[in-house]
Amino acid sequence: MNRLQSLNRGGRLLLALAVGGAVYGIATAVQASIPSANGVIHGCYGKPGTPYKGQLRVRDADQGEQCRYYENPLDWSQTGPTGVTGPTGPTGPTGPTGPGATSFATTLPEGSGFQTLADLGNGVTLKGNCISGGTASLQLSVAGVGNLQASGTASNTTVFPIDTNSTTSIGISGNPDVDLDVIARDKSVGPFARVDAHGSVGTPCTFWGMIIPST
Repeated sequence: MNRLQSLNRGGRLLLALAVGGAVYGIATAVQASIPSANGVIHGCYGKPGTPYKGQLRVRDADQGEQCRYYENPLDWSQTGPTGVTGPTGPTGPTGPTGPGATSFATTLPEGSGFQTLADLGNGVTLKGNCISGGTASLQLSVAGVGNLQASGTASNTTVFPIDTNSTTSIGISGNPDVDLDVIARDKSVGPFARVDAHGSVGTPCTFWGMIIPST
């Protein structure tokens, strides 16, 4: 005791740090062993008929700690077993069918005049014409005067913007190829549909394309 009291302030501080470090090291080692490396928690509980009946404590089995003579061992897992798979839920309702795209491919002889290539289903008709002398034409038209709405591009050797709100028909002619890439509708009939159509000059002329309706 006298020796401790004789330590100077620096000596007492070093002694306190050393003791604290030792205690921390022991606590860390114990904590690291509970639960065990395999996830099992080892415990002991007091046997019936003893003053310790039902008292529970955990033990460090990895360090060789055993239950006392008045205790029974009791182990449990940190993670419980996987439960039984539940039943399959009911099938959900079938969603609505999408509109789907349609395509066309055909030929027209020279001098054919305008012939229907596709019906857009919204009051708009796509037509093609193979003009004698080497010209192909594409045309969109509606029955109601001034009801055609269309926006997009038309091209032959040049690209032309299309933006019309109140007309009856639009078209493009050229050699050797013509194209229409627009959305269009008869505003008094139905929703827009996308039209991507192509025509090529030849004997006969060839026409093909795709129609994509909106929902």
